[in-house]
Parts: sequence; structure tokens; C-alpha cells
Amino acid sequence: MGTYKLGLKKGFLELAGCEQTICVNTVNVQYTPSFAGGSVEDQTIAVGGPWSYQLPLFTDYFGDPATIQVGLGDLKDILNFEESARTLSLVVSSAALVGKLGKHSVAVILKDAFGSTKKLSFKVEVTMFVPS
Repeated sequence: MGTYKLGLKKGFLELAGCEQTICVNTVNVQYTPSFAGGSVEDQTIAVGGPWSYQLPLFTDYFGDPATIQVGLGDLKDILNFEESARTLSLVVSSAALVGKLGKHSVAVILKDAFGSTKKLSFKVEVTMFVPS
């Protein structure tokens, strides 16, 4: 940040009668991350059934894919996140799911090439019954 002076030698500006110094002011611009790609939706896992969920492809302001990190909280022992496929899936048997009945929060952190982040979250409900 600051003001910088650039000097010019015998050139167009001098011949045109202009000053020979150009000032360039730089400012600290705060980059606001902007991510496109939809939203994450609440999910239901029924004990006894298969389950997986693919997160949308999020892109940054420039259209580049965002890096995705997932915080599974108290579901880390029953779910797996495959980053390259953006997919959450079950990794345990039905018996292990019974101990996780109820609603749980999952955090999704998007990160762009500049290090800017955005946090999203959704609920995963583990239930004994398939939702109608």
C-alpha cells in the first residue's frame, strides 16, 4: 500500500509537455469471497438403508472450483467424505447408526485460491424410518 512514483526518461510524455512523473496509488482491497453452485440440503439417513450425498460443485468468483472441507462433528465415526467426488457416505453397519439417532450438524467450508473462506452447514437426521 502507498504511493509510488515512476519516472520516465525522454519519451512521449516529455515531448508532449507532460510531467515526467506518474503516481500510482495502491490501496488495500478486501476481497469478498463469492461462491456459486447452489446450496447444501438437509439430509435423512434411515437405519438399514444405503446413503450417500454428493455436494454441489462450488466455484469461486472467477469460476475456479473451490476446495471443500467437511466437519462431520459427532458423525465422524459413521460418515466418510471423499473430497475428489465431493461425496459423503456411510461407513458403518445399521447397528452403529442406532446410537446416532437424531439431528446432527455438518459444516462445509469452501476455500478459494486466495484463501478466502465461506462456511455453510446442513443437518443430517438419523432415523429408524424412511422419510415419506
